[in-house]
Amino acid sequence: MINGARRRLLQDVRVLRGADAASNHHLVLAVIQVKLRKSGASKVKQPRFDIDKLKDPRVKGAFLLELQNSFQVLADLEETQTEQDKINEEWQRVKTAYQKSSETCQGKKKRERKEWMTEDTWQTVVKRREAKKLYLSAKWDRLKETFKGKYQEANRLVKRKSRADKRAFMDNLASQAEEAAKAGEHGKV
Repeated sequence: MINGARRRLLQDVRVLRGADAASNHHLVLAVIQVKLRKSGASKVKQPRFDIDKLKDPRVKGAFLLELQNSFQVLADLEETQTEQDKINEEWQRVKTAYQKSSETCQGKKKRERKEWMTEDTWQTVVKRREAKKLYLSAKWDRLKETFKGKYQEANRLVKRKSRADKRAFMDNLASQAEEAAKAGEHGKV
């Protein structure tokens, strides 16, 4: 019933012959003590800033100005602390100064969408996501089955549309390459 490595987990086993399960098997009741490992603390993701905007001289100047202003404010604060606390506090101040300056000037990096998928396909992806939420949150079996069917249909539709979009995108690339080859532009090919 249980292998040797996990034998210590089994506390008590009983066979309940009176329970009728419409089968020739008997119901077995077991008490198992499971020790779960402590999971590590969840890591907080650092925001990813759009550093490509720093190539623009205006954004770069605004970022540097914001950073200088925040460091001037930090320089004005002077407290009496131990050396270790002072270093840690200084690091936190520098870190928050950079983060606030980056957030105001650069903004957070947005997820890039696949360039070959159309807006209509993205809308069906959103509908599929909503259908999955409904399926996972359903409490009754009958509702779960209907939501499962709707999710499967939405999933098929997303796959069909994304395949068609990708095929159209590849055909477009191929036609552009053919036109470039005819025009003698081998760099574009």
